[in-house]
Amino acid sequence: MFIQAPAFGGPLKNRELHLCLTLWERGVARGGATAPRPRGGAGTWCAAPAIKSAVGSAARSGGGGRAASGEINFSVIGRYVDYLVEEQGVKNIFVNGTTGEGLSLSISERCRVAEEWVTEGRNKLDQIVIHVGALSLKESQELAQHAAKIGADGIAVIAPFFLKPWNKDVLINFLKEVAAAAPALPFYYYHIPALTGVKIRAEELLDGIQDKIPTFQGLKFSDTDLLDFGQCVDQNRQQQFAFLFGVDEQLLSALVMGATGAVGSTYNYLGKKTNQMLEAFERKDFSSALNHQPTQINHLTQNSIGKQFSLPHSVFSYRKQV
Repeated sequence: MFIQAPAFGGPLKNRELHLCLTLWERGVARGGATAPRPRGGAGTWCAAPAIKSAVGSAARSGGGGRAASGEINFSVIGRYVDYLVEEQGVKNIFVNGTTGEGLSLSISERCRVAEEWVTEGRNKLDQIVIHVGALSLKESQELAQHAAKIGADGIAVIAPFFLKPWNKDVLINFLKEVAAAAPALPFYYYHIPALTGVKIRAEELLDGIQDKIPTFQGLKFSDTDLLDFGQCVDQNRQQQFAFLFGVDEQLLSALVMGATGAVGSTYNYLGKKTNQMLEAFERKDFSSALNHQPTQINHLTQNSIGKQFSLPHSVFSYRKQV
C-alpha cells in the first residue's frame, strides 16, 4: 500500500489543513495512499505531504506552523513517518504528487521536501517514489536527477498539461527524456486525466512502452475508467508491471481486475483498515473485504468529513502525492 502525503497548510488549503491536523491529533491523520503488495514486493505506499505552516485555527491546531508565512514546515515530516508506520502500517511513500501539491511548490521546495522524506524515512520505510512531473521538461529532468542523487527508490511523472501531448508518441517521448535523466531508477507513469486533460488511454500508452523506456516499472492509475484499467492489466500480464490504483473508493473493484497495489489519500488515516481489506481479499474472504471498502472509505469521506468541513469528495479521491 502506498500513501500520498497530504499538503499541510498555506492559505489556499486552510480548511483541508485543519482537517488533516485535527484527524492527526486524534491519532487518525489524513490524506495518503495504501496498496496491496505489488508484484516485485513493493508493499504499502503513502503519498508524502507538502507540510506548510498555516494561519488562524489551522496553525493553532498543532501543526507546528511558523507564523502565517505559508512556508513548508519540514519538522513535521519525521513525526508523520512514525505515525504512518506505527499507527497505520503504511511503509511506502509517494512524494510531491497531488496530495502533496507538488506542482504548487517551487523546484527548490520540491527538492527539499524529497530530501526530508528520504532522510526521515531511512530504515523505517520500504520505498519512497518521488513525483518529478512538471510542465518544463528541463525541470522534470532536474527533479529526476535530484531524486536519484538523494537515494529515492523510484520516480513518477504525469503528462504535461498546458501544451498537451496530442498522441501517444509525443507523450512517450516526453516521458522517455525524463526517465533518461535518472537511468538507475524505476519509472512510473502517473495517469490522472481528470486533472491533466490528457485523454490518451493508459492501455494504448503501455503498448510497447518498455522498448522506449527500459526503466518503466508500472502505472499509477487515477481514473474511474475500469475498462481501460482492466485492459492495461490483461494486455501486460507478461511484463510484471506494477498496477497501482489511485481512486480509493474503487480499490476493491480494481483488485478484482488485477491491481497489484494502490496509491491514495484516505490511506493516511485509513491505512490500517485498508490493509485489513487487502488481507481479506488475499485470503479470498470477499464478504469481509466488501464490508471494509464502503464503510471505511465512502461513508467516512462523504458523510463525516464532507458534512463537517464542506469539502468536495474529489479531495479524498485524489489527494495522494506530495
